[in-house]
Amino acid sequence: MFGRKSHCSVALSWQSKAELMPRFSPIPPAIKTLLMAFVALVSGFGIRSVWPDTISAGIMALLGATVILLLAIYRPGPAPTLAKHESQERKHLEAIWKHAPMGILLLDPRDKDGVVRIIDCNKTACDMHGYTREELIGQNMDILEETPWGQWKDQWFAGLQKEKILQGEGKHRRKDGSVFPTEYFTSLVEMDGEEWVIGMDIDATARRAAETAMKQAKEEAELANRAKSEFLAVMSHEIRTPMNGIIGFTNLLYDTPLNAEQRDWLATIRTSGETLLTLINDILDFSKIESGKMEMNLQPTRVGRSVEEAVDLLWSKANEKQIELLVSIDHNLPAWVMTDVTRFRQIVLNLVGNAIKFTAKGEVEVTVEPVATLAENGDPQIAVVVRDTGVGIPADRIERLFKAFSQADSSTTREFGGTGLGLVISRRLGELLGGTVELVNTNHNGSTFRLIIAAPPCPPPEGAETKVFIDEESANLIGKRVLIVDDNETNCRILRNLIKRWKMVPEIFSAPQAALDRLRSGAPIDIALLDMMMPGMDGIKLAEHIRNDVTGHDLPLLLISSVGQDELRKLGDVSAFKAILHKPLRQSNLHDSMVNALGFSSTVPIPTAPEASRFDAAMAGQYPLNVLVAEDNPINRKLIQRLLQRLGYEPELVVNGRECIEALHQKPYDVVLMDCQMPILDGYEATLRIRSGAAGADQRALPIIALTAAAMVGDRERCLNVGMNDYLTKPVQPEALIQILRSILPRT
Repeated sequence: MFGRKSHCSVALSWQSKAELMPRFSPIPPAIKTLLMAFVALVSGFGIRSVWPDTISAGIMALLGATVILLLAIYRPGPAPTLAKHESQERKHLEAIWKHAPMGILLLDPRDKDGVVRIIDCNKTACDMHGYTREELIGQNMDILEETPWGQWKDQWFAGLQKEKILQGEGKHRRKDGSVFPTEYFTSLVEMDGEEWVIGMDIDATARRAAETAMKQAKEEAELANRAKSEFLAVMSHEIRTPMNGIIGFTNLLYDTPLNAEQRDWLATIRTSGETLLTLINDILDFSKIESGKMEMNLQPTRVGRSVEEAVDLLWSKANEKQIELLVSIDHNLPAWVMTDVTRFRQIVLNLVGNAIKFTAKGEVEVTVEPVATLAENGDPQIAVVVRDTGVGIPADRIERLFKAFSQADSSTTREFGGTGLGLVISRRLGELLGGTVELVNTNHNGSTFRLIIAAPPCPPPEGAETKVFIDEESANLIGKRVLIVDDNETNCRILRNLIKRWKMVPEIFSAPQAALDRLRSGAPIDIALLDMMMPGMDGIKLAEHIRNDVTGHDLPLLLISSVGQDELRKLGDVSAFKAILHKPLRQSNLHDSMVNALGFSSTVPIPTAPEASRFDAAMAGQYPLNVLVAEDNPINRKLIQRLLQRLGYEPELVVNGRECIEALHQKPYDVVLMDCQMPILDGYEATLRIRSGAAGADQRALPIIALTAAAMVGDRERCLNVGMNDYLTKPVQPEALIQILRSILPRT
C-alpha cells in the first residue's frame, strides 16, 4: 500500500542517513526529495505567517530561498567529485535542520506497534516542547499531542497520501504539562522507496494572543460605538424637544393674518428652524458617512432656489461683519434636477459659512452654473463656486484642509472656532452626490472653493409650479432702461447680467454724483436700483437728491441693502422707495419688485390673507375621536394640545406612562399619542403594559402612536416592536398628524 521495503523503529542518525546517499545517482534522490519537501513546508509557513509575524515569515522565506538556490546550483560532476558535493549538501541540510526557526519532526507512520513514532527532531522542536532530543526519539507522537489521535491515524495517513501536504492548527503539550497552540504543516516524502512524514510546527501562542487582543479591541470599539450612538440619541431628543416648540408654534402663527413683511420674516424663521433640524439629522447620520452606509434621498430640486435659501440663512452673519454677500445664478441652469436637496444645502451652508467666517472685509460671491463636462455616469453637472476676499490659505496648510479634525492653522480654532470637520463632511457628501468639493485657488486676496454635483434634469414634481424664478418675457420689463448705482463691481456685474437677461437696458454708475448728472441730462430712465452703502452718499441720500430733482420726481426707486429695515429707518426716510431688497438678492424678488414698481405705486406693506390653512376645525366632526396625550414636556404638551384643538379635538393630557394607564381605566379612548421618553414610566414600557392588559382587556388593541424626538436608525422599529401602531417624529408636522388621525377608526 505504501511501497515500503523495510521497517525502521530506531533513530536514524545523520551518519546512518549518509550511508544511504551513495546509492542515489547522479543526484541523490533522498537529498533532493527532502530538500524539496523542506522548501514546500517552509514556503507554506512563510505565506501563512506573513500577516501575524512578518519577521518570522521573512526568515522562513530566506531559508526556502537558500534551499532552492542549493538545488539550482547543484550540477552532477565527474564521479570523483560526486562524494564531495554530496558531503557539502549534507552539511548544508544539517545546518538548516539544526537552526530552522520552527520545530521539525521526522515521523514513521507505519510503526509495528501501530503508532506514529518520532524518528528524529531538530533543536527547535525540543526547545518548544521542553524535551531533549534523546527523550523524544523513539516516542509515540501522542506524547506531544494534547488529545491522543492514534485512533485516527489511518484516516490521517490516507488523507496525507492523497493530499501530500496537510496543514492546520492544533494544540501540543509540553513536558511540564502545559498546553500551547500550534500551526502545522505535514508532508509525505519518499526516500529509497520508503514513506516518511515530515512535520513542521510553529508555536502560535503569540499569534493567538494578538488575535485575542484584536478581538478585545474590536469589542471595546463596538462598545464605544454603542455608547456614542446612545449619546447621539439622547442629544437628538434633547435638541429636538425645543425645536419642536419653535417649528410647531411657527406653523401655527403662519396660519394667522400677516402682512407681507411679517410673513417673509416668519417664513425665514421657519426655514431656519427646519434647516437647523436638518443639520441635527446630518450630525446624527455622520456615523453612516464613516461606515459608507449613507443613503441619498434623490428628489426633484430647484438648485438655484435652494442655493438662495441656504445663503439667506447666513445673511445676518455677513451683515454683522459688514461684508457683501452676493449670489449669481446662471440662466442656463435646468429648472429641475434630481439630487438630494438636504445634503446639497448642507454643503452650500458649510462652504459659504466658512467663507464668511474667514473674511474680515470685502465680499463673498456664490455662483451657480452648469459644468461643461459630464459626470462619470454621463449625467450633466452643476457647480457652486464660493469666492471670498478673506485671509487665504498658506500653501503648506492646504493638504490639511480635507482631513478630519484638522484646520489650516491651529490658531484658527481659537480665532474663528470650529471643529475642522466641515470640509471633510462636505467633500464626502459631494462625492455621494456624484461630484466633489475642491479648492480651486487661494492667495492673500482670498480663496475659491467649488462644489460639483451630478444634476440630471428631471420634470417638476406633481403640483409644483413650472415657473421657477422669473418670467423672462415679461412685457412690463422688456426695453425698460434701468439706472444701477452701486460701488461694488461684483454686484454690478451680477445686476447687469440679470437686467440683460430680462431684455432691459442697464446703465451702471459706481459713483452717486455721476448717476445724478446722468438723470439731469434729460435722457429717459424707467427705474433705478440704488445700493444703500456707498462712499460719499448712501442710497437714502441719493434718493432725496433724485426726488428733489424735477427729472426724477416720479422715477420708481428700489433700494438694495445689506441691513434690515429697522436699521434703515434709523438712517433716514425710506418712504421714497417702492421696495427694499436685501442682499443676497433673490432673482425672483428683484424681478417681481421691478414689475410691481413699474405698475404699482403703493409703498405701504399690504396685509395678506393667510395661506390656505392646513387645519380644518371640522375634522373632529368628520373623524370623531377621543384622544389621550401622554407628554411630560410642558411646551410639547401645549403644542400638541393646540394642534389638536385647531382640528376640533379636545384631548386629555397626562405627563407620564403611569398616568396614561390610570386614565385608560377611567374612560375609553380611541387613540393615545404616546411620548417615548417620560419619567416614572416611559412610553415603551407603558405600551408593553397596555398590550399585556394592564389597562384592561378591552384596551389591548388600542391604537398607540409614538411621539418621539428620537431619530436614530432603528428607533421606528423599536416603537413598532413594543406594540405601537405608528410613529411621529418631533417636530410634529401637521400633515403627518392629520393623516394618522384620519386612519384611526373610532370605537363602536
